[in-house]
Amino acid sequence: MLRERILSLATEMFQTFGLKAVSMDDIAKKVGISKRTLYEIFSSKDELLTCCIRNIQEKSVSEIETLVKDSSKDFVEMILGILFVLTKDMRKVNTLFFVDLDRYNFRSAFELNEVKTTEKRNKFVAMLQRGVDEGYIIPDIDLELTADIFFSKNMHLTTLLRRTSQVAVVDLVNNLFLLHFRGISTLKGVERIDTLVAEMKKSINKQ
Repeated sequence: MLRERILSLATEMFQTFGLKAVSMDDIAKKVGISKRTLYEIFSSKDELLTCCIRNIQEKSVSEIETLVKDSSKDFVEMILGILFVLTKDMRKVNTLFFVDLDRYNFRSAFELNEVKTTEKRNKFVAMLQRGVDEGYIIPDIDLELTADIFFSKNMHLTTLLRRTSQVAVVDLVNNLFLLHFRGISTLKGVERIDTLVAEMKKSINKQ
């Protein structure tokens, strides 16, 4: 359908060139439609961007929920699986995509991201409790505070990108994610993380 084609191409353009550099006219030309037709489907660039972000998030949420429900995986396998879902497409994303989202007044997209962050935070607390139950996360820590610290770090991602633009987004996410989890892990958890990460690196190097 035309709507899905627009969303797919617009997402690709936003992630490749940044939000500010891509105009509605650019998107219409890429799709092969008139700008009038584009505005009949999406009333503004902000609405189009919001729909693109929603699509990205819904796809990730679906994959993550599948991982969470997979009882064959332990907590650490689940967490590293989630990290893979979050970063697998990031190497092709220009850092300007995230910087522009933070810098410019794309209000609807920003508000959507804030709502999703609250939802993710609540689910994150539940996952941490699973880690405690399985012996991978330090017991008797404040899980809600731990979750708040984690998401607070993520909120400053664009600040880090501005300061170190040569660093890929995926590398920042990997470091934030793994450092956070190693810091709250038991010895059993740290050993499990290190073992699985080493196995993942070997598998990638063989490809």
